[in-house]
Amino acid sequence: MRSGLFAILCLALIGCDEPPLDYTEVKRIDEVVTDSELDAFLAIASKLPGGKLPPDFNPFLPPPDWSPDRTLPVFELVEDELKRQEARWSPERMARTLPDARQLERLLRRYRLTREQFTSLGLVLGTTFSAENLPPARNLGATLKQGEPILRQLRADRRLFATLSDDEAYQTLLKAGWISLFERVQRLQRVIPANRELVRRRRDELAAVLPVEFNRDPLANFAYLLDQTGLPFTEQPESGHDDDITWTPESSSSPANRPAAVPKADE
Repeated sequence: MRSGLFAILCLALIGCDEPPLDYTEVKRIDEVVTDSELDAFLAIASKLPGGKLPPDFNPFLPPPDWSPDRTLPVFELVEDELKRQEARWSPERMARTLPDARQLERLLRRYRLTREQFTSLGLVLGTTFSAENLPPARNLGATLKQGEPILRQLRADRRLFATLSDDEAYQTLLKAGWISLFERVQRLQRVIPANRELVRRRRDELAAVLPVEFNRDPLANFAYLLDQTGLPFTEQPESGHDDDITWTPESSSSPANRPAAVPKADE
């Protein structure tokens, strides 16, 4: 009798708090997701508006598109973009894309998850799902090595972006595409086999709740950087060093030889 009365009072009084969560750490890309965690994620995501995660639940930023009148030096623009890329993958930012809805809060309490834990699961599963869409021949380690000297060059560039000629600005922006590409590859490289196997087994269920950006080759929009024939970089004879790679004027000055544009990839 007393226990029943206590339960009623707990429902009526604000003072009866929810039991504390067992832990509040968020899931990393290289941590195993269990079937039970996937079950909880799917149960919550399927009850969101539209039956899936919102379109803003997308960590993939397009290449930088700096305005010609930016007066900062190139290296500062690069550092700002790197910070923006890092923040884009934050579970805290992703949590803000979720609706403020009582049903969502009830489901999170039911499965004993914080918003950030739920969105970190979405990031792990979404990134793993993306990795499954990579071409089999794609070597992520080799791609990182390909981009490292270009990023070093950009981070050492003290020129004010606004003072660059049209051609110099164009070439710099093309190289800056490696900032977004490099970030994606680093994340994809951390995907672990156990999570790949889980995603393969339950691919259809995940496809139903993930934004479309996760269900495509995550590097497809960067073919203009990854395809050697589309990268007319030449080493200056006097430099003899990878950090001094520049764009050949012949390949960039003629509109017929230029890539169509810096792609506006999946924002």
